[in-house]
Amino acid sequence: IVQARIESWLNPWIDPGNSSYQIIQALLAVANGGIEGRGPGLGSPGLVPLAISDFIYVAIAEETGLAGTLGLLALFGLIIARGFRAAVRAPDLFRRLFAAGLSAYFGVQSILIIGGNLRLLPLTGVTLPFVSYGGSSLLISFIALLFLLLISNHLDEEPAPLQQPMPYLVIHAVL
Repeated sequence: IVQARIESWLNPWIDPGNSSYQIIQALLAVANGGIEGRGPGLGSPGLVPLAISDFIYVAIAEETGLAGTLGLLALFGLIIARGFRAAVRAPDLFRRLFAAGLSAYFGVQSILIIGGNLRLLPLTGVTLPFVSYGGSSLLISFIALLFLLLISNHLDEEPAPLQQPMPYLVIHAVL
């Protein structure tokens, strides 16, 4: 089944009726969205299978166009940047690494699903955080966001010190 996904990702036009149907419909929906989109409620998410979960980015692209998708990317970028900012300001090493890991989780999951929807990456079956339909994924995303908020709430404490790099040995030549 992995081989079928890779083949339909590399060349979806070989079998447009079976294994590549989702990818082709997704590409057509994004193309129909254009720059401005077709308008809220005017898209055809019924033509793209799994438009409420795996291909939600395609449905958003069709209805809101390039402007809406760039806005969604900006929101994800804001969440990820604020998560890394909380990681840098965390009061201890554990919270620093935990916040950085949660921020990376949001970033990687978003890249995987958006790249799969736009045929830049093979489809993985992960959901778009905070957007896709799926109870467990939505719950985990909100719990991860809660942890990021709790970590960023400790601003009055001194951040954990970063390790200083080894000073370079300076050798002076005696002339």
